[in-house]
Amino acid sequence: MSTLEFAIDVVVRGSVLGADHTGSPEDVTRILGATPAENRGRNQMWRDHGLVDFFWERGPGRPEWRGTHFTVQLHRLSSAGAGIAAGPIRESYGSLQASLRFADLQAALADLGVDLVELPSRNEGYREYWQPDSTVHILAADGEVDRIVAPLRAEAVARMFTDAPVGRQRVRHLLQASDQQRLAWIDRHRPNARDAANWWLCLFLDIEHMVHRNADQRVPAARLYLWAVRRSHEDGVFEAGETAIRVATFGFPGSAADLTDVLPTADQIVRDCLDALPITLDQAQVPCPPHARDLPAMRASRQAKNLINAAARHLPDLHDPALAEQLRAWIEARPGLV
Repeated sequence: MSTLEFAIDVVVRGSVLGADHTGSPEDVTRILGATPAENRGRNQMWRDHGLVDFFWERGPGRPEWRGTHFTVQLHRLSSAGAGIAAGPIRESYGSLQASLRFADLQAALADLGVDLVELPSRNEGYREYWQPDSTVHILAADGEVDRIVAPLRAEAVARMFTDAPVGRQRVRHLLQASDQQRLAWIDRHRPNARDAANWWLCLFLDIEHMVHRNADQRVPAARLYLWAVRRSHEDGVFEAGETAIRVATFGFPGSAADLTDVLPTADQIVRDCLDALPITLDQAQVPCPPHARDLPAMRASRQAKNLINAAARHLPDLHDPALAEQLRAWIEARPGLV
């Protein structure tokens, strides 16, 4: 095994040996081993597992930690040596080489049918890339992979390709408009099909900013967000699975009490996620290895994993025991998903 094989697995799967941003601190420790390197604030926590850093946050007054992202610091291999990847990573991949040429990684991913989107770089001296299925963000410097970060949301990527500033004025207009007026506004401003996805994603992001930054507008802005997400699905821009994930992850963790009557119930959220699954539970229980000839299966497996990750957040709040049992069965099958 090598640094290349390790990086391929991270980019394709969006995880390190199965540990990703959806895992709790205990989950990550179970997979990567315990680490004494921890930096904790009241509502934020970061842990250094040698080659990989994991980050969590929690809402005010909430005990549970929610993962935000992780970073594979490949540049540490050259500065600290292969020992930085000791433990489970070395056991799985052997001693990693000190560097990885980005061209080698890109070619290997292309052989698997996994494409990368080059992003406008926000970091001087770096070239940046994004893998849409796993939402992995790759940063390369001087032709070598410097670090791999996940996830980078599609909304954030859409904003990189759009010069328009945050549309607070258009959000305020939509907040005050009736459903009929909103539909008329959408018809006037919606771009052609090629640009529609990015346009909707930027609108979602603009509304989210209003939800999080304007306490007096949280409730109407949350209603508007859910309306826009569902409307984009009705317009055929996003599939049912993408819509279910956006609804499931909106306002989490611990949505404020003022949004209780706005958000769907946990049972409805989980049902929508499970209904959108592109594979059966029997198929999920058979591990799906990354391979070019199995690209459709790999993408279906990734979509299933994203849906289960989104649904799993709501397991503690489910009221239907049968639904909870069904979700637990999918969670148990999750390690075999790409």
